[in-house]
Amino acid sequence: MDGTNILDYLRWRGDLSFAQSPFNDIDSLILSQIIYIPFEGIVPSMRSTRTITIRDAVDKFFSIYDESKSRLGALLPNEIFELFRLAGDSERFGSLRLGRYLNKINQITEIQFCAMTIFMDEIREIFVDFRGTDDTIVGWKEDFNMGFMTPVPSQTESVKYFNYIVNRCVLNHKSLESEEEGYYKIRLGGHSKGGNLSVFAATFVKNPDDVNVQDLIECVYNFDGPGFDDKVIKSEEYGRICGRIKTIIPQSSVVGMLLGHEEGYTVVKSRQLGLLQHDVLSWEVLGTKFTYLEDVTDTSLLLDKTLKTWLSGMDAVSAERFVTALFEILSATDAKTLTDLMTGRNKSLSAMMKAYAGEDEETKKMLKSAVRSMINIWKRNLKKRG
Repeated sequence: MDGTNILDYLRWRGDLSFAQSPFNDIDSLILSQIIYIPFEGIVPSMRSTRTITIRDAVDKFFSIYDESKSRLGALLPNEIFELFRLAGDSERFGSLRLGRYLNKINQITEIQFCAMTIFMDEIREIFVDFRGTDDTIVGWKEDFNMGFMTPVPSQTESVKYFNYIVNRCVLNHKSLESEEEGYYKIRLGGHSKGGNLSVFAATFVKNPDDVNVQDLIECVYNFDGPGFDDKVIKSEEYGRICGRIKTIIPQSSVVGMLLGHEEGYTVVKSRQLGLLQHDVLSWEVLGTKFTYLEDVTDTSLLLDKTLKTWLSGMDAVSAERFVTALFEILSATDAKTLTDLMTGRNKSLSAMMKAYAGEDEETKKMLKSAVRSMINIWKRNLKKRG
């Protein structure tokens, strides 16, 4: 059937174990969405050896939160709550164990980072799950910083987290069936910035005790997440893991086309338009696979070329000045999240206009010039295409 998504996949195939139907890309996408659930007080913290099954986590979460009133933010679909519930009720996902939860948000250090580890005992694998950009403004500021800074704090944290998991949950792991030492196979994944963090962690993980950790990695999933600068892409470490990276994007991708992708990408069909295709619940699936397309749209390629030309025209100092000024204006609203900005729309707009008026003339000129430059590049590329 056409037009089905990952919710339909769960309803139709949730009764099949991984032994009956092997782990696939859609399973990875589902796990990459579950990490958006606020798991504080539900999933044990990173330092704890305890775990909780998805089934029990669902029961505990909905005993605390009212689903009808719960929101994940301005840009994340609330259907993720339904996805979570369906996963917990399913044979396929219900017994998977969640643990090692870490959520760090700090406006001073400009970091928004969240990760947890999912233990898939049936197939003796772990899934290291990284959250994408949430509703916080500091999270979006960190995303913009990726345009001129490597690594950003969440990338550094992703390597630190993965190193910890490898040492505590993989190299020191004893199987459930026997007392023999044994390694789990590893998958990493995430949506949006979470996909970028997955690749970064898999690239720069350390190799303790003469073990090549990258050899234990089955696959790295990057769902519509941005790429990297040349320093990362041309590194020896990236070259070793590149063949096991799966970058999957919708046909009008914007976020997933940013920066560089040496590994290439696979295009899936989305029911949404433009930037709204970043919502993976709009991605179409058929059975155990996505509905694939040959390439992204001309508009996606045009925007990608425009942004890359625009960024290449600014040095790191200029890019940092632009991003800093832009977010200083946003911060003048006292909003901490995109939802705050949208809720107090008129008040926020007034505060931003006042903040802009208070900037020095050089900063105003720089902001105007940067925006004008992007518009002109877009027009030139549009004219060439026509």
